[in-house]
Amino acid sequence: MPPYNLRHILSLACFCLGCGFCHADTLHILTWEDYLSEKTVNAWEQHSGHSIKQLYFDNDESRDSLLIAPQGQQIDLAIVDENVSNLFGENSAFVAVKDYPELDMLRHIDPQWSERCGAYSTPYLWGTLGLAWRTDKLERKPTSWDSVLRADADTSGHISLLKDAVDSFAPALLSLSEDINTGNRDLLRSAFELTRKALPSVLTFEYPISFLKSEQSKESADKLWLAMAYSGDQHVLNKIAGAQLWAYSVPDEGSILWIDCFAVLSRSRQKALAFDFLNFINRPQINAENSEAIGSPTSNLRAQALQSASFRNDSAIYPPPEIIQRSQLAKPLSHENMQIRSRMASALLKIHSAQ
Repeated sequence: MPPYNLRHILSLACFCLGCGFCHADTLHILTWEDYLSEKTVNAWEQHSGHSIKQLYFDNDESRDSLLIAPQGQQIDLAIVDENVSNLFGENSAFVAVKDYPELDMLRHIDPQWSERCGAYSTPYLWGTLGLAWRTDKLERKPTSWDSVLRADADTSGHISLLKDAVDSFAPALLSLSEDINTGNRDLLRSAFELTRKALPSVLTFEYPISFLKSEQSKESADKLWLAMAYSGDQHVLNKIAGAQLWAYSVPDEGSILWIDCFAVLSRSRQKALAFDFLNFINRPQINAENSEAIGSPTSNLRAQALQSASFRNDSAIYPPPEIIQRSQLAKPLSHENMQIRSRMASALLKIHSAQ
């Protein structure tokens, strides 16, 4: 299992062993941090008479490990990507959406996203992979993945990359105009070498939101100026900063187009409650407000029509067609491909920590 920071370990212990967390009338959700608005949570608790407890992950590997670990037995609902939805669902870990015809609010979801999430999950928010940057530190918007792969003197030592088998190597592969899902060993080796050469300029591999919230990184927080991030993260980063310091851009070479899905776990004892929540969060007005509060585009077409014009027209949130055309989809990787990438990612972390 990938390592957790202390905050996650304590949350997990509380989540599984007590601390008033595992009540029968509580819906337990595994999700990214700051990925449900406080207003939405409060509205659902008032609507249902039940409470929500959230457990956070900050990379896909830790999420996947927790989904299958004994420590995750109390999880009812989880944010997953489309590949995990299909893989885990076909192995009976998730409940098939068709088993709950009461989900009438799903009629508002864009069919393309329903198809992507598949038979075992429902679409939530979507977006791109790009660069979050400090507008008070950098004079120009970063327009290329080279800004993190071949850092200049202004940004060296102020960069964060992601520790993920797919996303870690996306900048290099996109910079090389290659398929982000490639299993070609020569291409993966080239991507590794290009990323390895960037390591002297890298401050951290920690997810930028987690990095800025971590007590261990408190003294280094102001050193982070340029970060690999997901669209919407800039809003959370600004919330942490208490000022509008962060902006987001998609490099010219392209991006990864991602979709996050909600999956109900088969072992959950609160399935009806979980599906009630999914119905509630897809009410158009609730969904529109939640999406806008989070800063990520919604998969709910009725909800999108209710959002403010400034939000709908923000190209950093709803990317224009030319960005979407240059973006790639993450696909299921072979076991061999994942093994190679995992070894490369581990090697990068070891080299970086030894610097």
